[in-house]
Amino acid sequence: MMKKFYVILVVLAMVCISSIALAADVAVGGSVSIRSRNFDTLSLDKNVKTSNQIDTQERVMVNVDAKSGDIKAKISIWNDFDTWGKAGSGIVGNTFETSQGLTSTPVGTAGNYNKNTIAIRESWILFPVVNTGFFVKVGHQLLQLGNGLFFRSQHFGSDAWVIFRDDGPNHLGFVNVKFIEGNTSRSDDVDAYVLVDTYKISDAAKVGIDITAANDRKNALGLAGGTNETQAQNIGVNFAGKLGPVNLKAQFDQQMGKAKQRIWVARAQMRISRVMRYGSGVIWRWIRSRSTSRLRWVPVRRSTRKTITSL
Repeated sequence: MMKKFYVILVVLAMVCISSIALAADVAVGGSVSIRSRNFDTLSLDKNVKTSNQIDTQERVMVNVDAKSGDIKAKISIWNDFDTWGKAGSGIVGNTFETSQGLTSTPVGTAGNYNKNTIAIRESWILFPVVNTGFFVKVGHQLLQLGNGLFFRSQHFGSDAWVIFRDDGPNHLGFVNVKFIEGNTSRSDDVDAYVLVDTYKISDAAKVGIDITAANDRKNALGLAGGTNETQAQNIGVNFAGKLGPVNLKAQFDQQMGKAKQRIWVARAQMRISRVMRYGSGVIWRWIRSRSTSRLRWVPVRRSTRKTITSL
């Protein structure tokens, strides 16, 4: 049933794409950011002899936004801050030209935010489900729960399905985020399922609650020890608004869950290895013991609470 539902959504998405191609308002924008940095005394340890670092970096972003009625789409391509001249560090012959957007190796302690390359930051399409009041937003998109204390993906984005409905001041949504695909022939993915409800108290304040269930089949998020399957839940309550002259954001998150842990179980097996008869007629049986292992679910300790955020 779920596969059929996905197929229907994909077909709807393709219809929406066709509609946008026929008649849409398209806007193209972007930005070019250049910064020069001078780092001095990068370590607080006086015994660490860290040299100063100076560099110039550039970031390029190109956005394409399309809209046709209630259907929207966006593609954002960017090259995160790349160091000038770094792409051409391996000069061949008399070629001194360099190109931005190649994978760049971080420089020293300051470094780059990421090993940079031109990539897609956002690529999603939003369309309505006819006569239901619900909208579907699917693709690579920027996401955040509440004020971002537990989950924030606002830098490089995440792959997700988002189904939502707005009824006056109330926003209700369901989110399915694919964190890690893993091996496509194995059940080793990391998925999260989120139910979100946000209520707008006024134009300057809103409250919200979100319930997350994360199925981490190889403990890639590090919520527990080892590499066994982990099932974690997070319940968050948040507030964002203006109280008088003060802008206030508050959030509380409670985490719980369980992880599979391999334990050793000692078993005793009875067998007759020797029979010795005495006057009393007692038969002695020798006992051989062996150990086996199995997986069981154990609670995740409170000290292992995690956040899933980007800078």
